Amino acid sequence: MKSQDWHGKQLDKDILVVGNKEYSHETCVFISGAVNSLLTDCAALRGGCPQGVCWNKVAAKYQADCGVSGKKKHLGYFGTINKAEVAYLKFKSELIRDVASEQPRNIMDGLLRHAQVMENRINKLTSPSDIY
Repeated sequence: MKSQDWHGKQLDKDILVVGNKEYSHETCVFISGAVNSLLTDCAALRGGCPQGVCWNKVAAKYQADCGVSGKKKHLGYFGTINKAEVAYLKFKSELIRDVASEQPRNIMDGLLRHAQVMENRINKLTSPSDIY
């Protein structure tokens, strides 16, 4: 810990290795709270919808939102869950890439891996065989 820049930062276990569940010297890094919040999942709060997507009863459509600097940014209403998820993933991957460019190399590389995972998901959701 003392060999890293840790003052005022949070210990993160999964920014360097996508999906990592173990804390170790090789997989952990200290990052700012703002960077750490970029990858918060909140799976328990969203129910059956993908990250960034919820059903809006009033609009009778799927709604995509993304947290930016502690505030919710509305991305739009969509007729299908896939379109709402794609809108969220596009916005979020661009946001992650922007933040990544301002980070030390190891954190930047980890963030870029997360953005790539999201972009791969976009490609899967928009391929003709997966549209429903």
